[in-house]
Amino acid sequence: NREYDRLHATFEIRDLPVKNLSFGRTGYLFHGQGQTPDTTEAGGDLTYAWSKQNKTSAGSTYSIYKFDVFTGTEKDDVRTYYLKHRFRPKKWAVLDVDYEYEVSRGDEWHTARLTFRFDF
Repeated sequence: NREYDRLHATFEIRDLPVKNLSFGRTGYLFHGQGQTPDTTEAGGDLTYAWSKQNKTSAGSTYSIYKFDVFTGTEKDDVRTYYLKHRFRPKKWAVLDVDYEYEVSRGDEWHTARLTFRFDF
């Protein structure tokens, strides 16, 4: 229900200054097509690969609109901080542990997820 053209770009640095550490920065541009104002969003992420099977990420993003899948509502002006860990014990198995802290216009949400996935 939003009429935007969306463009995004990511800049990433890997293995500098520490091997297995990467830093990513993503910017978004939403063009309102003359009906709504143009807007921008941004996010940043640090990821460290402990091994081929384990990696941890921490970062923050800003979203002008975000849909909450748990409540079925839309939040606006949302700052999200997150911590994620991915464990891949086998090529076909992935275990993700995620924690997110979100702030939107004075409201706060904490979300923790545990996901196990089979890849075929």
